[in-house]
Amino acid sequence: MATGSLELAPRGGWPGEQGDASPLGPPEQALLARLVSAQELDARGPRRWIVRYGDAYYVAPDPIGRALAAFLAAAPNLAAAEAAYREAVPQAAGMPSFSEALRLFLAQVQASPPSGRRRREGYWLFRWPLLPARWADALASRFAWLFRPLPCTVGLLLASAGLFLLLASDPRAAALPGASPVLVFGLLLAIVLWHEVGHCAGAWMGGVRSGGIGVGVYLVFPVFFADVRHSWCVPRRSRLLVDGGGLYFQYLATGLLAGASALSHWPPGRQAVLASAFLMLHTLNPCIKMDGYWLLSDLLGYYNLHERAFGARPAAEVVPRRFLTAYRLAVIAFFLLLAGASLRVLPAHLQQVAELWTSPSRDGWEGIVEAAQRGLSTLVLLLPGLVLLASLGPLTRLFRLLRRP
Repeated sequence: MATGSLELAPRGGWPGEQGDASPLGPPEQALLARLVSAQELDARGPRRWIVRYGDAYYVAPDPIGRALAAFLAAAPNLAAAEAAYREAVPQAAGMPSFSEALRLFLAQVQASPPSGRRRREGYWLFRWPLLPARWADALASRFAWLFRPLPCTVGLLLASAGLFLLLASDPRAAALPGASPVLVFGLLLAIVLWHEVGHCAGAWMGGVRSGGIGVGVYLVFPVFFADVRHSWCVPRRSRLLVDGGGLYFQYLATGLLAGASALSHWPPGRQAVLASAFLMLHTLNPCIKMDGYWLLSDLLGYYNLHERAFGARPAAEVVPRRFLTAYRLAVIAFFLLLAGASLRVLPAHLQQVAELWTSPSRDGWEGIVEAAQRGLSTLVLLLPGLVLLASLGPLTRLFRLLRRP
């Protein structure tokens, strides 16, 4: 999955009356010193700007975004920023002065929590780095050629042919003995890591670098992720390449593995293909912040959909009310389905866990492998219970929103 949330300063009203400009305090001056870039956001709605402070990105309304861009262009000069602000906002009664507007925006930025790798944020329980940015970019640069038209066409045809061969073969071959859960899990792990390389390669093709690849727990699911927050600096069309790059790379790997497994009648490969196909469909779900969510946002040009579904009002965001209502209902339906399916299979899974650990175990190396398989199977079997618990919080918040007048 790709990460790169657009951190928005909370909505706050401008001061009611225009006042005298006063010098910026040390906190605001420190934030201005960390200003990296300010450029127009390619999205629907009123004109907005992407402002980068350090490694975090924020959205700014047009007057402030234009002023900060002028501030950087003048290397840096507050007088140039104030002139750009006055050009964008005529100083009429009730409008804030430049220093007031800038101080308010910087205060909101300062109040917004930074993106921490270990801090719980949204559905993330934790995040840890795995591959540093230089390694991820090295892999991205080596495989970015897969996005070129000819390799892309050939790759998609070969992957589709491989999946067709697997579907046309005898489905009973997947149940043959020898499909070790550890081997299947290893194949799936490699495919998912390759998925994240696809996001980094998409960012490379768009002209930006990634922040590396990491591992974490999202909702209750262990996941890899690619830090592609710098893709906010490229047009929407290039962001779509970043959003879909992971699924594209995963489809290539899954299709080629499917063809090889169909020709060799290799059960572990078949089972890994089925698991990978399920993960791709799960990743396309736009109700949680995975690839499908970012694809939907960049296709439509609407952002912070999830925050708005849960009642937040990000600054300078314009989303049609009917669309937002439909999206909120879809999120509710998803979590209800998730909770219902988990509740249905949980009793049988608990019984299987009890039988798994009461059966006799082997000695030596075979016992170690068997213990590893039992542990992995137990984690998979207990996953519905964890999903059920994780679904209760979002459902409670969403139903409270529906009850509001």
